[in-house]
Amino acid sequence: MNERGMTQDFVLRYPLIDGQGNFGSIEGDPAAVANYTEARLTPLGAAVLADGHPSADAGEESTGPSVFPSSVPNLLINGAFTNATSIPPHNLSEVVDALIHLIDHPDATAGELQAHIKGPDFPTGGCIKGSRGSGTIKRRGAERSRSALRRR
Repeated sequence: MNERGMTQDFVLRYPLIDGQGNFGSIEGDPAAVANYTEARLTPLGAAVLADGHPSADAGEESTGPSVFPSSVPNLLINGAFTNATSIPPHNLSEVVDALIHLIDHPDATAGELQAHIKGPDFPTGGCIKGSRGSGTIKRRGAERSRSALRRR
């Protein structure tokens, strides 16, 4: 994901970059040219990077870590939508509650963790109607969608 995507609050549930300038809109308006924008890390973005400073000697060539350690469960709270996977974003406090439960009970089942994480927390406010749909998605990873469009 690029800087523009990490700035937009309609793309990430918890943006990692605080941008000044035009970074596009949910309606599809294009972002401004990079030299007309500026960015800095949000406090959450800084926390994601806080634990991951790879150390390398000046004389050695380093490719960086193969796994980037972080105290923030970014994949769970912001999700990931790629060709290979679709992980929806979740509420930070629910994820933290589930992780605390997992630390206290290392043999916890998926059902016990799902009691803490109620369902996805979409950045645009989308929701899954009914608890049956959310439970099916958690178990199987997919569910059919039924929707209707109305003309105004």
